[in-house]
Amino acid sequence: METLNSVNEQTLDQWRETLENILHYYAQLPYRYGDVSSYVIVSQDRNHFILMHEGWEDQRRVHGCVVHAEIRNRKI
Repeated sequence: METLNSVNEQTLDQWRETLENILHYYAQLPYRYGDVSSYVIVSQDRNHFILMHEGWEDQRRVHGCVVHAEIRNRKI
């Protein structure tokens, strides 16, 4: 029989995978204006998830965090 901790870890791992998949989906969507790339960054412990835009829109530099999600104390 599974313990409560192992069930919680499985649920947490499912959330991590779901969050990463959602961010990858949005990263693949084309940026409407300019030459801008999107990147997904995931920390080694898989508790920080970042979606970033980087590039140029006409003469303006585009660089920034679009989404930052963190799992802290078993909560997103």
